[in-house]
Amino acid sequence: MLRFEFKTTNNEAEYEALVVGLELASAVGASHVLAKSDSQLVVGQVLGEYTVKEEIMQKYVDKVEAQIAKLQSFNIVRIPREENNEADYLAKLATAKEDSFPRNTPVRYLELASIVSPDIQVPAIDYSDSWNGPIVDYITNGSLPEDKVKARQLKIRAANYGRGPPRNMWGSPRWAC
Repeated sequence: MLRFEFKTTNNEAEYEALVVGLELASAVGASHVLAKSDSQLVVGQVLGEYTVKEEIMQKYVDKVEAQIAKLQSFNIVRIPREENNEADYLAKLATAKEDSFPRNTPVRYLELASIVSPDIQVPAIDYSDSWNGPIVDYITNGSLPEDKVKARQLKIRAANYGRGPPRNMWGSPRWAC
């Protein structure tokens, strides 16, 4: 079952379900997929029978087509809503509180629409001018100063910044959990 952590229209929810279904089919190695949907718009747009007017819907069609390209064969058929009892049950269940779910119901939470790619930029951190630059450089690259005394001091200082809790001079952790 899908739970959306973002606002979505009915048509967008139908596309999200199709995209997730195609991703699951691909993940289990399926090469032939028959999708069923009660959305006339989604089926018509995916089959090319309806023109796509909205930019958001075009992004969904592009996403679905990219997933379909990975398959050997794909077909999507429209089933009447009155014959789609399972989907109606799941749709009602998806809007219900979690404590009313049947036991062991798999739930997938979608924080973002599948057509949205988050723009995450992580700036590079330059430690070379800071006090811990040599320590970071030693831990990441293993580089030591040529002076043996400074190299030994750096190794001792770096021991406090490795994995695990800092150690005192007797080799035991400074604190106990």
